[in-house]
Amino acid sequence: MAGTNSVECTQVDSGLFFVRKSHTAQKAGHGMDITGPFWMLIRTEVLKGELTWISEGQTIKPLSRVIWLYVPPFSWTSEQYEKGTHIRVEALFSSLAPPENCPESPVLFSWNATMPQSMGQVSQLFREDLDLLEVALGSNPTSLATRVKSILDKSFADDPSMAKISKKLKTSGAVLSRQFKSAFGFTPMHYKRGLRITAAMYHLLSGKAPVEAAFLSGYRDVGRFYKQFKQYTQQTPDSHRIKKSKNAKT
Repeated sequence: MAGTNSVECTQVDSGLFFVRKSHTAQKAGHGMDITGPFWMLIRTEVLKGELTWISEGQTIKPLSRVIWLYVPPFSWTSEQYEKGTHIRVEALFSSLAPPENCPESPVLFSWNATMPQSMGQVSQLFREDLDLLEVALGSNPTSLATRVKSILDKSFADDPSMAKISKKLKTSGAVLSRQFKSAFGFTPMHYKRGLRITAAMYHLLSGKAPVEAAFLSGYRDVGRFYKQFKQYTQQTPDSHRIKKSKNAKT
């Protein structure tokens, strides 16, 4: 969602980070959140405008202005928003294994409580009697599309080429790309870049310097990293770096 935002990040538990941000969309559009090797629990309060999700070609409009979303590792969601939509977001994210009871696909739900502050509290949340609404994309991919996704999930930081992947899977690059896009809505190259930029964003949020975040995400050319990061997020890595809150743990 291109627009203005402010971000604050705190480490609340071992390997668990809490992010608070506000955001205003400067124009109408759609966005896609790819989690990469992280899981996220997100609470979004829509203060102005409208935010909807897209799932299997259907538009899903939440009934409440306060929306909870859980997204497991290596998955994604797609949203649409109006110009001027203003949201306030709180989120937990971690590269550790998801707590027990967490769903295996992205879900929306309503919950009248504050954001959990530990892995145990996240696990307890999903023991509640929640009405979970799946908002996954690509629920019925072909075997080839699934295998391509698995390869990218495991090796995105090594920057695998589509030529090498297609050779490994004994198919052509055109067939590989066509089946992947048909299943998931975007090309393998777009997904790989999304994984790498997402990993970099969360490394920045957890306090890493841009050069270190680039390296950890698989970039060896820092100039290329800055260019792709700005194309993907409409921000530079430096401007995306958060200011730790006064109570942040080190």
